[in-house]
Amino acid sequence: MRLPTPSPAAFLLAPLAACASPPALASAADDPLRNAIDSPKRSPENRARDAARHPAETLRFFGIAPTQHVLELWPGTGWYTEILAPLLAKDGKLTITNFDPNGPADATPTRLARELDAKLAADPATYGAVEVIYYAAVADLSATQGTFTLSGVERGKMGTAPLAAAWPT
Repeated sequence: MRLPTPSPAAFLLAPLAACASPPALASAADDPLRNAIDSPKRSPENRARDAARHPAETLRFFGIAPTQHVLELWPGTGWYTEILAPLLAKDGKLTITNFDPNGPADATPTRLARELDAKLAADPATYGAVEVIYYAAVADLSATQGTFTLSGVERGKMGTAPLAAAWPT
């Protein structure tokens, strides 16, 4: 018996099946990522941006898991930090890079660093385990090689020089 030959479209579409959404969890309580995104501890301004930024879809695409050690580069005002810190607090770890809060007083990076430092200090129960690596310009992260399971720059520093290195885990 001769089997039908699959169409070329079947070969093109088959890889998309791997991108399908994971099976639904029994309840929202079983979904640590959803709990972190929906947390009332997140700022109202940042939660309002979720509809446009799609944090659950984005982080699931990257394969985020609560057991990972994640490096967040250039967190800006901490939009992802508000989600990642509680998600990783119990079984993982969040390390962020941030500009020098003691930099030039009139510089935007200095202001952003001070604002994010204040956010982290204001809620140690949520952000107390976040490790911060400060830098004045391009960070030398070579000492951290092999320690992260996920790193990324999400919507950060568009138009700047691309990050030139990646570290195996």
